[in-house]
Amino acid sequence: MAEVKAKLLRISPAAIDRALKEGRKKLANKGVSGMKPGNLLKKHIQVRTYYPLKR
Repeated sequence: MAEVKAKLLRISPAAIDRALKEGRKKLANKGVSGMKPGNLLKKHIQVRTYYPLKR
């Protein structure tokens, strides 16, 4: 335990980043879907483009 603590105190932040790089890639937060919003989504969302004037 003391050896591990001593090594951790000596290691540089850059070396820690390099050591943890692969693990971070696996844990990266990915979107729910790989699709970008496009025509399929636009057809289902009603958007009002005309607003009558109230006088």
